[in-house]
Amino acid sequence: MSENLITKKQLAEKLGVTEQSINNYLRDGLPKVKFRTGAIRFEYSKCLDWLKGE
Repeated sequence: MSENLITKKQLAEKLGVTEQSINNYLRDGLPKVKFRTGAIRFEYSKCLDWLKGE
């Protein structure tokens, strides 16, 4: 992982969407990093690429 991981709240703020939208994106395959503890984090650049369809 080449960049800092961010939370769902931080991702939603950066994208200008709600956390519910992030949940919807997750159901559709938004890339995430899931830890054994159950915590989920995101790499912003990978999320942007996914949203752009790349």
